[in-house]
Amino acid sequence: MIAILIGQKLLRLLYRRPKLSLYKAVVELGEDLFREVLDVGGGPGYLLKALLLEGIKPEQYIVIELDSKLAEMGEINEVSEVVVGDAHNLPLRAWYGTVVFHDSLHHFTDPYQVLEGAVAILRARNSCIVIADINPSTTIGRIIKLVEKLFKFPAKFIEPEELTEYLSRKDLSIHMVVRKFSYIVTACLS
Repeated sequence: MIAILIGQKLLRLLYRRPKLSLYKAVVELGEDLFREVLDVGGGPGYLLKALLLEGIKPEQYIVIELDSKLAEMGEINEVSEVVVGDAHNLPLRAWYGTVVFHDSLHHFTDPYQVLEGAVAILRARNSCIVIADINPSTTIGRIIKLVEKLFKFPAKFIEPEELTEYLSRKDLSIHMVVRKFSYIVTACLS
């Protein structure tokens, strides 16, 4: 229990001084992808801040965040809303924009359950899923996984190849970029 509390406090501390450059590669995917965004596990919505700094203003932007303290740190504006909730249980099928998991998919106890909801959204309105996460096969990825396990986070990291194979079985068009210790996967209807 103490490890979980320390881990939560550490995560909240990291979110107080975000490096918006961490979002740059996702922002560079382009304006068309970010008209309507459901940011799953998006903390206080720093991806939105990074989009706005680049002149990309979504029509609607909703963050679903389990940690109420992280959600409270969000800057609400005319296009955004931060909802406190567990994405395992929310009616994700009701959303019709791009679903983004930025450094969050590995935090879910069942990431594939959450992905199923995201795939249902994608099918409902020809949208896309964007997943940017830590690559657990790299040295830094293994260290991050170990630290997260020490703090009792789920740490359910998915290898980029495993993720693309899973999404390909859903008949989706996949684009993957592997970076130094992370990856970005975009999945859209073919």
